[in-house]
Amino acid sequence: MAISDILNKFLQRKKQFKEMQAQQRMQELIEERKLSANERELNRYMNEEREEAIKRKLQQIHKFKNDEIWHGKTMLATPNMFRGGGSIMNQPSMLRERTNILNQGRLF
Repeated sequence: MAISDILNKFLQRKKQFKEMQAQQRMQELIEERKLSANERELNRYMNEEREEAIKRKLQQIHKFKNDEIWHGKTMLATPNMFRGGGSIMNQPSMLRERTNILNQGRLF
């Protein structure tokens, strides 16, 4: 396939996607206009309540994840990727082995 064929397919898909979005917006508009004013207002309040419930649930999840990161034992159980996969806290210090760098006659 040539690059022009790939670009043409991409542009066609993009046009189709835009057309589908426009059709969907029109369909939603038609459905909304079929409802009475009271039904539209009720739907608006229900959607607001649903969004607030979703927001509260996300805040709970974010708080739980944040607490888990700071107070959990995730760092202690993480395998050491530099030293064969053992626990990080049980490994000897990598920097301690390099304390005598100046005495060995090399810096790097």
